[in-house]
Amino acid sequence: MTHRSAKQQAQINNRDDGGKWQQKTHSDVDDTAGVLGVEAAGAEVPGYTSRGAQALQRLGASKPGIAAVEAAEHEPAEASSEDLGNMRSGLAGTFKQDVAMSYNDGAFSEDGEMPEQEMDHHELELSEDSSARLDDLTGDFMSNNYADLKAFAAATDQDMHDLGADTYLSGSGGGVGFRDRINPLHTEDRQVAERLDEAASETFRTAFENSEIGDDGKLHIPG
Repeated sequence: MTHRSAKQQAQINNRDDGGKWQQKTHSDVDDTAGVLGVEAAGAEVPGYTSRGAQALQRLGASKPGIAAVEAAEHEPAEASSEDLGNMRSGLAGTFKQDVAMSYNDGAFSEDGEMPEQEMDHHELELSEDSSARLDDLTGDFMSNNYADLKAFAAATDQDMHDLGADTYLSGSGGGVGFRDRINPLHTEDRQVAERLDEAASETFRTAFENSEIGDDGKLHIPG
């Protein structure tokens, strides 16, 4: 059984059937997104209980929601060449930047020491085979998730180059990704972001985790 304080119960009783406030009870809050939930969702998101998180909820409530996308699996769709190129560019650029930063921090040396000369990610190249491998993985990811990617791009005002960066962050297990771009109170937003996070991880995780800088100084992705 959930035990609520008298103040919490009063706040709950102050909502109508649609979840809206019937009377304003917080002098420091001017919107309809209360401490116990917001109009857009009608309920709290599990885990969002601190004052700071609740404040983020209220700010996030003004973000546009992603148009509903069917949760059921859909047939692979052919991405436009422009979207494919932008996705590939954003993904590869973020990938190389992350690898270069790790290299400069000593992650690729046997003793863990930083190198005498830092690597510039702009100069880091993919091997020929690895470039083709990344092309294939990117094509598969976009084909299988194109509807979600288009909806996500429109709702978050990003282009496919930006989403390429999110794809790398989600796919490499960096702890951030698509779910950090959306308002977590919108059910459709969460569903789309979660699907993209999972798809990126499934598609790219092994490739990114096992990538390495070869003796030729190029970045290699296992086939």
